[in-house]
This record gives sequence, structure tokens and C-alpha cells, in this order.
Amino acid sequence: KAVAERDQIRNETFSKNLIGVYRLTYEDMPRILEIYYEPVFPHRILGWEERFRSAQSGVSEWKVTRAVRTHELLSDYWARNSVADSLLRGELGLK
Repeated sequence: KAVAERDQIRNETFSKNLIGVYRLTYEDMPRILEIYYEPVFPHRILGWEERFRSAQSGVSEWKVTRAVRTHELLSDYWARNSVADSLLRGELGLK
């Protein structure tokens, strides 16, 4: 089970402006997922962070995974699933 919240925050990693955040806090595990987005339509996703507890060597500490949007490509992505379409990954800054 997860608890969902929406808020507006400042987070320089994703934008210099006020942005929206959609936060999922999981009750049965130490995990928090935050999705950052533009507060005005079309609410483009700017990135996300996932924090979780990891116990390595007997010490519990928070680990963070972060993704930040760096490129944008408007296309009919549902039709782009052939090997030839893999060139589009370069346009998105992916390897």
C-alpha cells in the first residue's frame, strides 16, 4: 500500500522555477518515489527520484536513484519499435 501526495516545491536539480511533485510513500517498505513535473499544462515530466533503505554491512542508509530529462522528442513512439528506430535513442541522449 502507498500514500500519494501532490505538492509544489523548488528543486534546482529539475528547474529554477516552482515545480509540481507527486510523491508516493510506500507503507510496507522504506521506499519513496517522487515524480517532478511542470505545474502548467501539458505537465511535462522533468524527472524523478526514488529513495529506499539499503542495509549493507549491517548499516541501514538511504540510497537515491535519480533521472533528469535532458532531451525531448515528439513522435508516434508506439509505432517506433523496429531496429531501424533505434537511431532515435541518440536523439534522446541515450546510448
